[in-house]
Amino acid sequence: MARCRVCHTRYDPDDPADAARHRRLHDRVTRGLPRRPLAGERVLWQGDGLRVTVVVPAAPRAQRRRVEEIARIGAREMGYTGSPYSLREPPELRTHGFLGYRGARLAGVFLLAHRRVEAVAEWVEGEEPDGVAPRKGWRVREPGEGTAWSVDFLWVAPRYRRTGLGRRILTEAARYLGVPLPDLAWYPPFTAVGRRFIPAVSGPTFRVAR
Repeated sequence: MARCRVCHTRYDPDDPADAARHRRLHDRVTRGLPRRPLAGERVLWQGDGLRVTVVVPAAPRAQRRRVEEIARIGAREMGYTGSPYSLREPPELRTHGFLGYRGARLAGVFLLAHRRVEAVAEWVEGEEPDGVAPRKGWRVREPGEGTAWSVDFLWVAPRYRRTGLGRRILTEAARYLGVPLPDLAWYPPFTAVGRRFIPAVSGPTFRVAR
């Protein structure tokens, strides 16, 4: 048996059916899901082959199922099991899913929820977050206060990273929610990808949600 280091699939390379199953999963993890537009979806922005949509808490089940599906693919690439999004999200979080399409591929997802702000934080030099330990890679600079829209999960398919897709999704999410980008909070634990992305949005300090 082999294990793919990218999509984390265990498969038998000598079994044609198993190898084909791995190729399908690997394609979805690296390039996103081939998906057509859904009836009634709300498009926030489109242009240059990109499209950004929003799925609100009260959206039809088919739309929320799509958020769950792409969030599960993102979690798989990060080495997690399950999905960061559920059809039964706690209503008090008001979780919104923002989806990014590149052509006919659903290639990115940002989940934003309404949470309390725990702290204003800064990054720790030389300590990389690992996506597991909640307090690794950052430290509290001062206590937080109030509530904010929090980025609970973000993922862009590896094929489309550093192409502006992630920034476009988040820009449209913040515009839709009526909040300036620097005022967003971020929900730990963080990953190395988040460590590179968050400063480009929030600067050297950022708000941490709980």
